[in-house]
Amino acid sequence: MVHIDHFSFLPDPIIHMIISHLPFKEAARTSILSTRWRRLWHSTTNIDLDETLFVRNQQSSVSRSMQRLNFLNFIDRWMGNYAEPSVDKYRIKISNPTEALRQVQTCISFALNHREIKALDLDFSDPTWDAFNLDLLPHQPSLDLPVILDSHTMLESLHLSACTTFRIPHRDCRFDSLKSLYLGWMEMRGHSINRFVKLCLSLETLIIKRCWGVEDLNIESQSLRFLAIDKCLGLGKITVKKTPLLKYFQYYGLSVSLEMEDMPTMEQAVFDYTHDENWSDGDADMLREILCKISSVWALSICSYVLQVLPLVPSALWLTPSLASVTHLFLKTKLHIQEYYGISLFLNSCPQLELLSIDLGPQPIFEVIIIN
Repeated sequence: MVHIDHFSFLPDPIIHMIISHLPFKEAARTSILSTRWRRLWHSTTNIDLDETLFVRNQQSSVSRSMQRLNFLNFIDRWMGNYAEPSVDKYRIKISNPTEALRQVQTCISFALNHREIKALDLDFSDPTWDAFNLDLLPHQPSLDLPVILDSHTMLESLHLSACTTFRIPHRDCRFDSLKSLYLGWMEMRGHSINRFVKLCLSLETLIIKRCWGVEDLNIESQSLRFLAIDKCLGLGKITVKKTPLLKYFQYYGLSVSLEMEDMPTMEQAVFDYTHDENWSDGDADMLREILCKISSVWALSICSYVLQVLPLVPSALWLTPSLASVTHLFLKTKLHIQEYYGISLFLNSCPQLELLSIDLGPQPIFEVIIIN
């Protein structure tokens, strides 16, 4: 049987389109197919300059230094030779950017000059930062070039991590196509986040991770479906309202005042106060009220903090019908005697329960919990 290479008959523009739909690493591998393909991948509109593809953390410091140098040299060559007029996806991931300022500023300038980008990811975080230690703030890179995206109105996805020079767009801007927004490892005021969200009329996914100085966060979005707030510092209050399509809510972090309107469309919820070592007055009433407003949830994840605190509310000793829709219950627990009331409470309040998952591990146990 004769095998015919049909790809060889395709014109270059078609091949360019195919390559642009491949992950960047796989696009690079096409260069070994033939002499003709050797440089075709340079036309990809899906650019992913990721340090972790070059640097192997398990190797010696000398090897890592050489690998990082190779990565920075690759950026110089790539950015110097790239000639395509437009880009669909652009991702840059460099740790310790102050040690590679020239390459970082070249990459940022490239992103700012290509206003047609649909997916933009600028990640200057360090993989050695401890995401679980809330007592430590990472040393933030000092970048000279402001990241101003007011003219990038075609964005569909925006991921910013340790991007310290990001400027919240002007209130007159509109990001009608932006569906996914990630903000991480930055000092971000809640009012700035609130303002940005209101500019994104089609936003479906919002993730705020390891930001600090947030203070009050007031989320309002007619299109939002997925909301995750993960280990942020300086949070005083979270208000979620006017989000009629919200299906997934996740909170990890310290105890915080949380207010929600009725969420008739919510399907999954996570409440994890694992990092809290002290319980706060009023949390029991707040949690009881929140659980009563998410009656449509079928998957619910609860931490030890909730198991210990919620039974302090006499009226919480029976939550049905508030949890009548839950079929999957996930408990993070130490199976300490002080959690038994809470475990019994949730098991008795989920008459439709089909699956019970238990994450058994060390959890803070509070000294004084009084059950009336």
